[in-house]
Amino acid sequence: MLRPSDRPLIAITGANIILDKDERAPISGVRKAYLDLVINAGGIPVLISNTTDLEVLAAIVKKFDGLLLTGGGDIHPSRYKAYPKKESGKNGHTFDPNRDVAEMFLAQAFIKDGKAVLGICRGLQMINVASGGTLKQHVEGHFNPKENDYWYNKIHPVLFLNDTYLRRLAQNESSADIIRVNSQHHQAIDKVGSGLKIAGINPEDNVIEAMEGLQMPEKFLLGVQWHPELFPEDPITKAILNLFVKSATDQKKQ
Repeated sequence: MLRPSDRPLIAITGANIILDKDERAPISGVRKAYLDLVINAGGIPVLISNTTDLEVLAAIVKKFDGLLLTGGGDIHPSRYKAYPKKESGKNGHTFDPNRDVAEMFLAQAFIKDGKAVLGICRGLQMINVASGGTLKQHVEGHFNPKENDYWYNKIHPVLFLNDTYLRRLAQNESSADIIRVNSQHHQAIDKVGSGLKIAGINPEDNVIEAMEGLQMPEKFLLGVQWHPELFPEDPITKAILNLFVKSATDQKKQ
C-alpha cells in the first residue's frame, strides 16, 4: 500500500452541469465513480476546472502526476478540421468550447511530458483528436439514452488486438482476448492520431473501442470507449487503473 506522501495526484476533467435550467450558475462535476476508481487504485483524484487560462493549465501539468479524461459531450468538429453534422452536439452531447480548450491543452502537454494519461469514452476521443486524429460524428447501435442497460449491462464484445499491451493485460487478468462492455457513445475514432495504435475493436461492426500509445507501458497512454467506472470490480478495470496509478506514481518519483 502506498504511503500518503507517495500517492500521485491525478487531475480529472469534468463537465459544466446546468441545474434547474439556470445557465448563470453552472456546476463543475464528474461522476463519483471516476473518483472512486482513482482512490481505490491508490491515487489522489482532484477535479479541475475547464478553464481557458493557459497559465493555470500549464501549472496543472507541472503539479499533477497523471491525467484522467472523463466521458461527456461531443468534441467540436472544428478541433479536427471538420464541420458539425446533424447528429453532433445533440441529445445530451452538447458542445463545450471551454472543455475542448482545457482538455486539448492538458492532453497534449501530459503526453509530451510522458506523464500517465487515461481516457474514458469522450476521453479516448480527446486523446485521438489531441494527437491529430479525427472522429466519426455518428455511429449506430452504441448509444441509447433511454435505456439504462447501455450504462449498466455489457452490451457488446471488444476484441483486443495482437501485439498490444492491452491484450497482454487482459490475458493476464482473465485469460481472454475478448471481453464484453457497456456502451453509451454515438461517436467513434476515425483516423488514428500520431503515436497511437488500435488496441481493441468491436468485432461485430469494427468500431474502435480502445487505443494505446506506442510506448506502453513505459509511458502510460490508454483510452477506452466504454465506461469501466461503472464496473469497478471487473478485473480488467482494476488492472487498467492499477497500472495507470502505478505509472503516475513512478512519474512522481522522478
